Amino acid sequence: MRYEVRILATAALAAVAATAPGRGEGAPVAMDEAVLIGSWSKQPGERCGEIYPPQVEFRARGVYFAPEGPNLGSIWHGGGWRLEGNATLVVEAANDANLRYRLVAEPDAITLTDERGCEVRFRRD
Repeated sequence: MRYEVRILATAALAAVAATAPGRGEGAPVAMDEAVLIGSWSKQPGERCGEIYPPQVEFRARGVYFAPEGPNLGSIWHGGGWRLEGNATLVVEAANDANLRYRLVAEPDAITLTDERGCEVRFRRD
């Protein structure tokens, strides 16, 4: 019986947290590698984002692939990726540098901010 009460209490706390001010539709979701797994398309945005490929696929086990990246001279072609903490994405660039991005994840979109302050937004395909 205690076990059931504990589960219900946890669910109730989660419901309260989800409806707290500042939460709701469009609010960032908890960070987990599974949030990034899949194909993403870059959205129109700042000119500084032109160095990023139009599509990227984040795969399990920390591998990503940007199919058009090499043809367009993009900074990302393919390589490794990982999360650091709850808000940093590290991506291995075409020149093998590890680039860090502030990451904000929503259910169907991610926004990456590079070290120059350039924001790039991707939508899940």
